[in-house]
Amino acid sequence: MRVWLGEGGDRWRQVEIRRENTEAYEGALLADGFEEALIGMGHRFTYAVAVYDRRKCLDILIARDGMTDEEAEEYFSFNTEGAFIGEHTPVFLDVTP
Repeated sequence: MRVWLGEGGDRWRQVEIRRENTEAYEGALLADGFEEALIGMGHRFTYAVAVYDRRKCLDILIARDGMTDEEAEEYFSFNTEGAFIGEHTPVFLDVTP
């Protein structure tokens, strides 16, 4: 499984993870620093993807990096959500109550 290491599309690296049923999600990419926002794993067509709560990702940027809501939205939208790294790029879900 590859893990996101920060800004820039070239900063993904291969790591070994240990979870039950990892074979079903082989190749899925995880967004480093947003572990608390990970809500599950899924598939986009036949590709395994990690699924994140978008609002929790923004809250992490606000709390961890001291960003305003607007700064977090702009940063996240461009640097994380907008970074297409291939078929296994994570999905950021707008969770509604």
